[in-house]
Amino acid sequence: MEEPRTRLVTERTPRRYHPAVHVSISALILAFSAGACSDEEPANGVLDELAPTRADVAAQAGIEFPPSTTGFRLVRISGDQLDVTFQVADEEIDDFAEGSGIELVDGERTIVHASPLWNVAVTAPLRGGTSDRDGVERSAEVVSEDGADTVRLTIRRIADSE
Repeated sequence: MEEPRTRLVTERTPRRYHPAVHVSISALILAFSAGACSDEEPANGVLDELAPTRADVAAQAGIEFPPSTTGFRLVRISGDQLDVTFQVADEEIDDFAEGSGIELVDGERTIVHASPLWNVAVTAPLRGGTSDRDGVERSAEVVSEDGADTVRLTIRRIADSE
């Protein structure tokens, strides 16, 4: 009587994955890439770019970046929203607000969602404001902490009112 053969798994033995694993991974990749753009959405410049730059945000969303701007970071939250953060010298915050057309009000929260760029809980003094431009809502908060001013900015496509 012949003994059943057993397969010895070593570091050189390739692992076999169930076909359902391949299908699941492919579906996830398609789902994430499909959210980046759609033919049905109106063009709003910076929101339609795959990887917008600081210059794109300035030109297409109407944001004024003062000369002291440092630490620019951007993340796409969805096909309709970008979150941006950067630091600005205290004496240039008013230039940022006026140049961007955003009126900042002491103590006003305009961004109440967490982001990979910031924590939603703020204990430091802040100023916030929101304005619209060419179908794009721009919400800003300036958080003053440890002698530095950090701007949190959400750029969001405004839904058609039709």
